[in-house]
Amino acid sequence: MKYRNLSALTLTVLWSAACSQLVGITDTEVTSGSGGSGASATTGGDTSTNAGTSSSGGMTAHAGAAQGGRAGAANASGSANGGASGNNTSGTTNGGTTAAAGEASGGEGGASGCTDDAERCVGAAHERCNAGAWQAEACPPNLPTCAGNTCSVRGPTMANVGAYYVDSTEVTVGQYKKFLAAKAGDTSGQTAVCAWNTAFYVEASGPLEADNMPIAKVDWCDATAFCSWADKRLCGAIAGGAIPPADFFDQTKSQWYRACAGEQGAAHPSNVDECNSKNGNGDVAPVATFPGCEGRTPGAFDLEGNVAEWVDSCDGTTGETDNCSLAGGNVIDSQSYCDETYDNNPRNKVAYTFGFRCCSK
Repeated sequence: MKYRNLSALTLTVLWSAACSQLVGITDTEVTSGSGGSGASATTGGDTSTNAGTSSSGGMTAHAGAAQGGRAGAANASGSANGGASGNNTSGTTNGGTTAAAGEASGGEGGASGCTDDAERCVGAAHERCNAGAWQAEACPPNLPTCAGNTCSVRGPTMANVGAYYVDSTEVTVGQYKKFLAAKAGDTSGQTAVCAWNTAFYVEASGPLEADNMPIAKVDWCDATAFCSWADKRLCGAIAGGAIPPADFFDQTKSQWYRACAGEQGAAHPSNVDECNSKNGNGDVAPVATFPGCEGRTPGAFDLEGNVAEWVDSCDGTTGETDNCSLAGGNVIDSQSYCDETYDNNPRNKVAYTFGFRCCSK
């Protein structure tokens, strides 16, 4: 197998010194309403009568009017239990209207309020409604993050390699900006080998480019932190964890190489018409500019050429001076290959041709 070590290439190098919310359903909004003496209100089915004189809040309800369900029982304090088999939990009561933990509670038969196949995020957990009850469910690996009410993806969409997924493009500037905004300068929680990394982008490296360009001038730790934030990981071993440099070109073990070279481990050489490899005579291009440059995984663009991509394959675990690999060549090459890496680049090194993509866990 051809092994191309391009660490000697002259690169312009800069050194760095370096869901979620409970969503979908909120407590019932209570508005102010006044009521006369001994009045009654119908709010969820049958009529309930109360002996109060006036109240505020409620859905045009007076003190003690029952909310939510048939035959709701009123009481003078203004709280109500919502109908047959319904109950109010964690809700607040004002003038007879009860908010029940963000869900419609009560109702005929005491239904929980969720409809089969509905989904929601609770913290970082994903839940789907089955037989009227919420059940925990893992997000699929191509949509790894729970956001809004559904499983979604941070960063690029993902292409199916078979045993796992890989980002369809290099991570873009626009996607990386969202990461920077979310972190707001907080660099805590990084892996131990990145304890030295105090910024995820160093302004001295130069201004960020257009949103559709691949993010560049980021080091290994920046790339690793983004992938973790996106609930993915920097491409490493198919079985999990880092891939030893000696195994990187084994398609049965290496995530990045399998995505590029396929099940047979083909070198898949490209040419300048297919991928962005211009022998230093071209510029880094917006992601997926070259539709024929898909490697052996349909829908995964620019695995060869454009920017070289950091991978989880290093020669040590001591910190910023460990040498790590970048795969796939870049615009400096005359031809880029799947079986091509830039080695002997420490974790803290940045260059205008150094970017990355992520793989699923």
